[in-house]
Amino acid sequence: MKTETQFKKGQSGNPKGRPKGKSNKTTQEIKDLMQSFLESKIDELDEVYDQLEPKDKINAMIKMLPYLVPKQLQMDLNATHTQNVKYDFSQLSDDELHKFLELTEKINPN
Repeated sequence: MKTETQFKKGQSGNPKGRPKGKSNKTTQEIKDLMQSFLESKIDELDEVYDQLEPKDKINAMIKMLPYLVPKQLQMDLNATHTQNVKYDFSQLSDDELHKFLELTEKINPN
């Protein structure tokens, strides 16, 4: 004997689903929990970061980037730019300029 249900087979009770951009309630709860945890440990994280080697500091920043910069901006940062960009290096020390040159040579060995 077949029982009648409110919806036909294959029909959703919420055909449009969750509105685009609205986060899952559980996801938001986890984000809130993580934010609270990190805020309570910020001093410890700062101390640990200060003890890292320069290359490890850069790696840490690169790993945090996806969580700090919107995805659209990340795509723009990875885009190839054809226009010349001018930088003012006058405020950098000789040591900072040397480090900058080393990093740019690693990124673009040509």
